[in-house]
Amino acid sequence: MNGLALAEGKPKYVTAMAETDVPGGWREEKAKTGVLIDIASHEVVARGFAMPHSPRVHEGQIFVLDSGRGQLVSVNPQTGTWDVVASFEGYTRGLAFFGDFAFVGLSRIRETSVFGGVPIAEKRDSLKCGVAVLNWRNGQHVGAFYFASGVEEMFAVEVLPGVRCPAIRGPQPKDKDQAADEIWITPPPTPELAPRSGTHAHQSMGQVTNDS
Repeated sequence: MNGLALAEGKPKYVTAMAETDVPGGWREEKAKTGVLIDIASHEVVARGFAMPHSPRVHEGQIFVLDSGRGQLVSVNPQTGTWDVVASFEGYTRGLAFFGDFAFVGLSRIRETSVFGGVPIAEKRDSLKCGVAVLNWRNGQHVGAFYFASGVEEMFAVEVLPGVRCPAIRGPQPKDKDQAADEIWITPPPTPELAPRSGTHAHQSMGQVTNDS
């Protein structure tokens, strides 16, 4: 089990790599053994995913990242089938929604012992790491943020409504009176939103693209 979806604030669905009780039993046929499970009934809602992650319930619909195929899919719990909402140039992991928009984490893949045999591995050299944004209602890609270096994988994505220029804090100092460094701020803050005196901010080495 690797993902949890809430519905009305309560646990509703989980994703798992396979239906097995053998240690590492998901590895041999990981390109087709992933499942979505209803927590209340203990029943499998849908099968056949490739290393699925990040199940979510949004506006009454069930979404799953079919990670090994680099896709966001919408699941029909009555039939166990799903429709592809969009495909991406990355291993999909980490999903958040805000209105009409879905924010999808993208990763490059590591060693072949874990990811070998899944469809996305065939595109290893072209995969990207970052966050893609799309309109989930029609599958249209709106934009993306890609890391040019230093970051290879995304594990979670969260939306912070109403927050401008969020900062990712660095390691906490041993001296409790000393403020932690702000290591990333994006987009670069305007003068009126500049960091407080005494802190250190560094713009991430990333690329932002917008598709219109």
